[in-house]
Amino acid sequence: MTLVSGAAVLLQAISRIGVLGTWFIAILSGYAAVEFPYSYLSLFVRPVAASDIAAMEDQYKQVSCLQKLWRSCSSLLLAGTLGPALHMLSAQHC
Repeated sequence: MTLVSGAAVLLQAISRIGVLGTWFIAILSGYAAVEFPYSYLSLFVRPVAASDIAAMEDQYKQVSCLQKLWRSCSSLLLAGTLGPALHMLSAQHC
């Protein structure tokens, strides 16, 4: 065996080890990305009470009311009627 063919075999072996190492790390990373959150899911799951749902519904209604108010005020401001827009903001009605 000559020196050139020995170096070629060594380079080929190193490149194959690199490919296999990359493949192995990818498999381990994929497994950990799925298994780790699944194992700690029980820390984040809690029972939801009816009062929690009611509070969230109230918050949703308030936000939707504010969105309607801001949309109507912004359309009035774009139309150039500043007075009614300020009146709507001070009244805050839905």
